[in-house]
Amino acid sequence: MKKYTKYILVFLLIFICVSSKLSAQKIQPIRIIYVDAKNKLICLSTFLLADSNISDWRLSSNGIDTPLSKLALIVGSVVNCKSYSNVILQGLPMNQNVGSLSLHIPNLPVDSHSLHDFVQWGDSGQAFEADAANKKLWREGRFVKDKLPISFKCTFGDHDDTCWQGVKQPIIILRFAYVSPLTNSVCIKNAGVSNVDLSLSALCINGNCYDTIKNIPMNILKGKLNIQKNDSVVIQFVNDSIKNSGSIGLFVFPKIYNDTSVMLDFVQWGDSMQPYSSLAGQKGIWDSLQTVHFNRNDSIVYTGNFSFAQSGASYWQNRHLNGLYIDEALANYISVYPNPASQNLNIQSNLSGNIYYTINDATGRVLKNGMFNNNQQIDITNFALGVYYIKLSKDNGKPGFVRFVKSN
Repeated sequence: MKKYTKYILVFLLIFICVSSKLSAQKIQPIRIIYVDAKNKLICLSTFLLADSNISDWRLSSNGIDTPLSKLALIVGSVVNCKSYSNVILQGLPMNQNVGSLSLHIPNLPVDSHSLHDFVQWGDSGQAFEADAANKKLWREGRFVKDKLPISFKCTFGDHDDTCWQGVKQPIIILRFAYVSPLTNSVCIKNAGVSNVDLSLSALCINGNCYDTIKNIPMNILKGKLNIQKNDSVVIQFVNDSIKNSGSIGLFVFPKIYNDTSVMLDFVQWGDSMQPYSSLAGQKGIWDSLQTVHFNRNDSIVYTGNFSFAQSGASYWQNRHLNGLYIDEALANYISVYPNPASQNLNIQSNLSGNIYYTINDATGRVLKNGMFNNNQQIDITNFALGVYYIKLSKDNGKPGFVRFVKSN
């Protein structure tokens, strides 16, 4: 018995570490998180402690079961599966209208004993439903009513039909609102109907991809990565240079960059055919031959209504976005120039109604404020050389903050 004590203690230590890391939830080491029966695509998300061989795990749908090693690998590896990564597989036949998908551990027959994860759609009473209910992996008699493809949306310890949603349209509606080379930042807007945790999405700058946005060396200039609906977050990159790049792409899943169903948005500038522009073209949110051009030191701003029907270079325009953070609604209609400025600072607005402004120095001291309708010229001749901020707002709307420099 003593010779096993060491191994038992190690096992207990591993169990405690895993339980702590995964917030004490009953999280399985592998979960099904995406099903596209039409294109025979399946995405698995892993929570393994170390790189592992999962090639002998099996997937079963409507009586057809196949080892992962026999399916076409789109993203990731099943032989050397990385810890906390995603694997996209293709080739398992599935019924688009009514069916189920179950995941089974290796070295056991494909039955209730090996059943590890389960999802069914279109109707109840599919294979392994009762077994999944007994194992508390599903609620018997329930199924995902949304049309495929479907995606898992809950925390990874949860199991039932309410944790799945249709993703015929993008899983979440996140769009780029503006790209600013001067501040080396990008604004991402949540145009969906619910709050979205952006931290686990993936972002690629000129093909340099970060598996999860929360791991990007960055400063958050406005908002939070957990974006409230109709709100936005402004991310300033520390290591990457937007000015020296040519494109930026946003993806809903970490480590998945080759599937149109998980691409959320894309914009390219300076030249055509940047990395992932072809993928954006396939998805219908960009023409791979189109590009947006920066004028001088301006930024580019999205001017559409944040629907995927309004995508592409024609919905991007140059704006004088020289600020640290500015509300994208104002960014579409207000320009502040020149920057740097020596004598006069111009504010040009295409909005109807009153625009309120306040100019602060770097310490927050108010130097000037006022109101105008369309255009305003502000004399800054007597300002000391340095950095200033102008706050702009329309009526009771959210303010935008623009950074400008007083020069000789």
